Amino acid sequence: TQQPAIFHPFTWAGMPLSLAHAWTLEMTLGVFLALAGGFLFFLDLALSPVASAIGAIGWAFCDYLIFWAGYPLTPGAAPFPLLLLGLRRLARDRDARAVGITTGALVLITVAGHSETLLHAVAAGGLWFLYCLAADARGARIRALALSLVAGALALGLTAVVLLPHVEALPHTVEYFTRSTWYAHVHKSRPLGEAIGRLQEVFLPYAFGISGHGNSPAGQSGYS
Repeated sequence: TQQPAIFHPFTWAGMPLSLAHAWTLEMTLGVFLALAGGFLFFLDLALSPVASAIGAIGWAFCDYLIFWAGYPLTPGAAPFPLLLLGLRRLARDRDARAVGITTGALVLITVAGHSETLLHAVAAGGLWFLYCLAADARGARIRALALSLVAGALALGLTAVVLLPHVEALPHTVEYFTRSTWYAHVHKSRPLGEAIGRLQEVFLPYAFGISGHGNSPAGQSGYS
């Protein structure tokens, strides 16, 4: 699962320290990265500095990032606003700075060591990029798309030392075996009414027990 994140800069920063201090530093830097990335992204949307700061605080201290502090999910998700910023700049400015921001965000997400977060970030970022391109002229879209491919290629090249061994080892893991032989064939659909009922646990995660699970009785809207 790549979780040691040996190539992540937060890991390097903590190497001279004891384990407890290094772990604390990693979590602190994750909050700082989320704050900085969120502030720059919201500021780029032409919001005021105060509104941008409020948005950044909301992102950095959201349930997901705080719940997974100390795990690879938080440093993987923290730079997501930077990715959105870079993609927006690619669609709008189409310059080397936009390529650099996008590449840097992708590298930080990749070396954090959580493959699913990387998938989620790239998928959501792709939708955001298409939205940003919607109002552009055709010629501008082609240049923006070309630069996005450059950023992606640079990120893949810089993180190949992480991704290639991971891809090679993945088919031999218990995780892969479980997901491919059992989980892929499990019936996951639920009736519409039950699915709508479960949304309350998404919007108010701690009002129904453990976040993401709930404590409603079996057969009702919550998870059993």
